[in-house]
Order: sequence, then C-alpha cells, then structure tokens
Amino acid sequence: MYLLRMGRTMEESFEVFRRNITRLRKEKGLKQKELAAKVGIGGKHMSDIVNNRSNPSPEVQKKISEILDVDWSDLFLERSEIRSTAGESVRSSDIFLGIPFMSTPTIGEDNEPIIDINTQSHFAYSKEWLNAIGCPDDMVVYRVQDEAMAPTIPENSIILIDRSQNKPIKFKVFVVWHNGKMLIRRCIPAGSGVAFATDNNPQDIIKNKDCTVIGRVLNMSQSDL
Repeated sequence: MYLLRMGRTMEESFEVFRRNITRLRKEKGLKQKELAAKVGIGGKHMSDIVNNRSNPSPEVQKKISEILDVDWSDLFLERSEIRSTAGESVRSSDIFLGIPFMSTPTIGEDNEPIIDINTQSHFAYSKEWLNAIGCPDDMVVYRVQDEAMAPTIPENSIILIDRSQNKPIKFKVFVVWHNGKMLIRRCIPAGSGVAFATDNNPQDIIKNKDCTVIGRVLNMSQSDL
C-alpha cells in the first residue's frame, strides 16, 4: 500500500516516512541495523531507504510499521497531522481510504479488455478529499506504463481512475482501450461528436466509436517507485 496525502508529492510523502522511521526507531532504542534485521532486509537496503536512495515496497513498509508498533499510514503523517480525540489517537484508517491497484488489462473476446483488480495492494487517499469530489464508488489506481500522455501525465505516474465515469466529457482526461492497448487521452471535440488525443500531439486522434472508455482520470502523482 502506498499513501499520497493530497497537497503533498510522492517524494515529500516518502521524506516524511523516512523522518518517522528514524524518530520511531530511536524512541524504541533500536539501531538502524537492528531495525533492518527485524524487518528482514539487509543493512544496506535499510540505509538506502533512510537516505533516499530507494523507496520500500508495500511489504517492507508494512513490516516496518509492525516493528515500530504504529499504524502503517501514520508513517506518512507529520506528528501534528495525527489527530486525537479525548486523548485517544484516531487511527489513520479513519482518515484515509485505500484504493486498489488495477493491473494492465489483457485482451479478451472481441478485443475487449479483461480488467484485474489487485485487492492486496492499495494507494491511500484522504477521505476528506475523496468526499469533496463526490467519493465515486468504483475507483482504482494505475501506474502509467508505455503509452504515457506526456507531458500531461508522464510515464510511471500513479493515476486515480473513476470507472463509473465512462461517458466522454469534453476536455477531461480518460483511460481508453484501443487496439488491445490501454491509453491515456484527453477527450476533445471532433465534428459533431468527440474523440481522444494526446496533449503533445492533438493530430493523433482516436475516434470515440473505435475505443472503449475505462474511466476518467481524477488525480495524478508522479512517482519514482
């Protein structure tokens, strides 16, 4: 599971994560190599994580939170952001909602996409922010691969998709299925209807009738994971 606090980039979120690891480790009287051993990773791997040379996998994040005895998503929060009521901490699960990852679809019958949702891996968003945008019922996250919509959405970005919005809306960004590939394109006017194109090459047009709309892109975060 990865967490993005709205208003904070992926890099900034992991900077908070690293500071919290160091603080909590010291509070428990653990040396960095001792924490690494308890987590089950090498000392160099832990050093790379703490010194911003690599980002930990969701499995390593979870193990670190267990060893440091904190809720996983609290590792991504500044101490001032962890709210409390009547002297008792409010769990981060009350503040954040985990959205499952969508794998790259495979080709099914009639060239239609077969979509697989990974319910074991999530990306967390603020419930307050999700409520502000209407908290759609059918949301997934996806890591942009291959056919990126540069410069609007660079490759390897994390995007939040509302699959319930599968009707084209002019000038909004959508994920579409075309010729056995999942593409990210902006909906543009085309004659009496609409089509889909990239921002950097508006002449590369996909007609609406030639593709399947998977959902609308609600949010994007660049990632080096």
